[in-house]
Amino acid sequence: MATTLPDLSVATTADIFSQPLINVKKTHRQLHDLLQEKNAKLRTLVGGSYRQLLDTAETIVHMRNEIQEIETKLENVTDGCGMGVLSRRVGGLAKLEGRERAQHGDGQVRLGRAARLKALHGCTIVTGRMLRTKDVNDGGRKLVTTAKVLVLSRLLLKSLSDDEKNGEFGNEATDAELKRKLGSLRKRLLRVVERRLESPSTEREELLQALCAYSLTTNSGATDVLRHFLSVRGQAMATRLKVMDEGGFHKEVDQAAVTEALGLLAKTLLDVQAIVPRRLSDALLTLKAKHLLEDDAFNELEGLRLDVCGKWFGDEITYFTPYIRHDDLDGPAAVKTLGSWSTKASEVLLQGFDKILEAIIDFKDVVTLRTRVLRAWVAEGGKVKKFDASELVNGLREVINKRLAELLDMRIERLKLFDTQIQAAVQQITHGVVPHASLWDNELLGMDLKNGAFAFRETVIELAHGRNDLTSRALASYRMWKELVDEMAADIQQLRTRKWNDDLDSLEDEDVLDERQKSLSSEDPELLQTRLESSLEEAFAKLEENFQAVMNEHEGNERGGDVAVLMLRIIRDIRAELPERADISGFGLSLVPELHQLLAESTSSDTIDHYTTSLQTRQRVAGRALWEGTPALPIYPSPATFKFLYDTTAAASDVGGDLWSETAVRVLKKHISKRLATEIE
Repeated sequence: MATTLPDLSVATTADIFSQPLINVKKTHRQLHDLLQEKNAKLRTLVGGSYRQLLDTAETIVHMRNEIQEIETKLENVTDGCGMGVLSRRVGGLAKLEGRERAQHGDGQVRLGRAARLKALHGCTIVTGRMLRTKDVNDGGRKLVTTAKVLVLSRLLLKSLSDDEKNGEFGNEATDAELKRKLGSLRKRLLRVVERRLESPSTEREELLQALCAYSLTTNSGATDVLRHFLSVRGQAMATRLKVMDEGGFHKEVDQAAVTEALGLLAKTLLDVQAIVPRRLSDALLTLKAKHLLEDDAFNELEGLRLDVCGKWFGDEITYFTPYIRHDDLDGPAAVKTLGSWSTKASEVLLQGFDKILEAIIDFKDVVTLRTRVLRAWVAEGGKVKKFDASELVNGLREVINKRLAELLDMRIERLKLFDTQIQAAVQQITHGVVPHASLWDNELLGMDLKNGAFAFRETVIELAHGRNDLTSRALASYRMWKELVDEMAADIQQLRTRKWNDDLDSLEDEDVLDERQKSLSSEDPELLQTRLESSLEEAFAKLEENFQAVMNEHEGNERGGDVAVLMLRIIRDIRAELPERADISGFGLSLVPELHQLLAESTSSDTIDHYTTSLQTRQRVAGRALWEGTPALPIYPSPATFKFLYDTTAAASDVGGDLWSETAVRVLKKHISKRLATEIE
């Protein structure tokens, strides 16, 4: 029976070691666990105290830095409150207020001019600082304040110029320098305003403030402000569309330029409809609601010192109120101005878009750009109220379809390269270069098949169809051309699958959306498909005429048979790979009978001559039984006739077994029969 462990809190060493060994071990483990627990608690307590100590040290360092800063400021204040400093300031103030004008008869005039000149210099410094400082959260109010400072500068400069005209201590050089600085600052402000106006990301409140700043700077009314805004936006559109004139065509850059110009056009229409005429008129009216110097923004500007210099300005400047026409633009006039601008802007956009399209030579790129541009305009133009977005859509369609038709014709005309290959092949044949390849060539028999038999199979097919180097090059050129045509046809087919009436945010009627879907996804693809088919028909008709001309040129020529062989194989290969979307299924059929006739004449000419010669030289024929041989045959040709048939078959085989269709064999038999009948008679 195990004994009970002693209580560790009251047990002594003697009590513990008086227990059995197993109890001593258990007691040892309990003591060890208690020691570990207390060590852990002690480490936690020390760590927490250390963190508190670090926080306290950081607080002390921060307080010390603040105390040093306060001591420095108090020291500066003490230096500024000295008796000498206060005396100089009091004396300067006394001079400024004219307490010494008794000693100087013209002191009042001098102090007034000095105060205005000081304020004018302060205006130039403040204006330059405000133009250099960028504050994206001011909502454009800083532009208006800057414009007001320039107005004050203009008034001060005019006052100083009047003093100069009156002979009151004027300084012509100083006035000229100030005019130059103010002119430069005015141009800088107008450039900043134009950048705000032309940016499509400018918010409407900021846009309204920029228009007010322009009105103050140029003393323009609401009508002139609207015209300037539309002019700036028009120039911005034209600039974006002239990207390609600077360094050639860059696909991504110019495509982005077109969509940006479209977005800028839509943004301009939306902005004008939102702020003209009511909000613009109200904003301009606010500018002349109180005197210029009563604006709170002037009191916040450091450097003007209006509290000191303002009393020397005079009533003309102190009570000046900007005079701006705010009521010279009503709703109908705004609509008329906007409509006239949108018409001109659309023309500029279409002209620039046309130039960009002229630099694109890939049909697929134009189709991609078409989708991107039209989607951008449909998404933005549909939000404009009382504006027919379909007019610009039709203009874009006309420009794009014209370019697509041009590229289509250019690709179809590349069939001339294939015709050129045929002419080159015929030229080589006329010079005696007639390549011939056989299925039993050593090169074919020795072909390496370790990478599979694909190349071997293709070579066998080529040789079985009689394709030598001349026909292979011509066929490769035709296949490259056909790939381009098939790619165009696929792109045209994709145009039919586009959806243009699924914009839920559009404000347009359902009839307008349905009409747009019909025109963009049905009429345009149908127009391009018709153009493709007619162009293909014309191209293949022209190609057939060229083939006929080649045949006529070499008819009766000693190489006419080789030319006929080439033409038969080319026509056969073309007809096997004709484009599917045109009525050209009869291509080359009118030439085949004549080519078969030329083939028959060239193949049998030598054999018939040899046969007729042998018939003429023989005077007697050995008599034989009609039925002889094993098995007995009713017809047994003479040696000359057998040789003639064998030579004819060999000649036909040398030309190529792929040419001897049932029709070609029938023509050959007919030609031989007719020629032999004539010779025998």
